[in-house]
Amino acid sequence: MGITQHTTGVDNVLSCANLAMLTGQIGRPSTGVNPCAARTRAGRVRHGRPAQRLPAYQAVTIEAVHVKFEQAWGSTSPMKVGLTVADMVNAAHHGTVKALYIMGENPMVSDPDLHHVQAAWSTANSWWCRTSFRPRR
Repeated sequence: MGITQHTTGVDNVLSCANLAMLTGQIGRPSTGVNPCAARTRAGRVRHGRPAQRLPAYQAVTIEAVHVKFEQAWGSTSPMKVGLTVADMVNAAHHGTVKALYIMGENPMVSDPDLHHVQAAWSTANSWWCRTSFRPRR
């Protein structure tokens, strides 16, 4: 696990930010804060959209923010927080998620309970896994 995945993850990231500021690593080319996860692909949520956020980490539950994106995108969507990966595993295990499209991750490796994920995925009607890496031959 990376420093963001621990029970002290918030404090870990704040410590990285403090260290970067103390050493002058903010606001210059090739500097900044990057609290790394254990695997290089684990940053996918931060580069995409976490379940509770719109682009630029804006909360999906704040009406003004939600309206701004609906107007920009020309469509409507629910003001509802989506499921995290852990929530999806649990929902699949309980039969409320029927299909999954997994991109850039292997939950069988990244989840701490392989058997729980395996049991959950076996209840889904269908699932697809897409990786950004070419398989070895």
